[in-house]
Amino acid sequence: MKKKIELGFFSILSIVVIFILAGTAYFFYNRYTKTQAILQNPTIATKEEIKDITTKLKKFVDLPTDEEPTIATVLDKSKLKDQPFFKRAENGDKVIIYAKALKAILYRPSTNRVVDFSVISMTPQMLKVTLYNGTDRKGLTEELQKEFEANITGVTVIDRENAKENNYDKTQVIDLTGKWKTETEQLANLLNGQVAEFPQGEKKPEPVNNQTPDILIILGKNYKGLVNLPTNSAPTPQEEVSPSPTETE
Repeated sequence: MKKKIELGFFSILSIVVIFILAGTAYFFYNRYTKTQAILQNPTIATKEEIKDITTKLKKFVDLPTDEEPTIATVLDKSKLKDQPFFKRAENGDKVIIYAKALKAILYRPSTNRVVDFSVISMTPQMLKVTLYNGTDRKGLTEELQKEFEANITGVTVIDRENAKENNYDKTQVIDLTGKWKTETEQLANLLNGQVAEFPQGEKKPEPVNNQTPDILIILGKNYKGLVNLPTNSAPTPQEEVSPSPTETE
């Protein structure tokens, strides 16, 4: 069975994988893979360090007794500044993750105190996307919506329209809020497009059903569907998607 690739989930657990352990851009993995990756990574913390830290933590909080935590170190707090859990984090702080119990603790060894405590949310955060057809070819946004539904989880198309102009040569992927840099780059790669600023003179995407888009994709003449997909994620036929009322292409 074909597995969908997964676009950027921002639970505390995935944040640790993305920013603390790797420190580099990541691709689309499911939550199980993320969890296994950090649990099997020998560079996270030695058993001695885990024992030392959990012994200290037991003085402050009740810890799960049926699993050994994963512990990672905050290496660059600037990459975590937009995440509420890491709002007060400092470099050198420890993140203690109980994957089974879905708990995370931010601990500061230098002062021997708990900075924050949270329940890990495993609910995916959906990336809301508006699609514009920037060409004179009809049906492109409907085609891309079907491809997203067939191949990617974590993305929902909330609107499809024609761009103000129909002469875009290359597909443009635009981060409308400034919070989705990694996802914007990934989508640009999948679409053989480019990350771009909002085009001067183009119409602004409107909220739909109280949902404000995070990313705008303007399909250009070079659009040929999703590219650079994993080999086991080839598109499969999907149920027909009805055009949105505002789309005429």
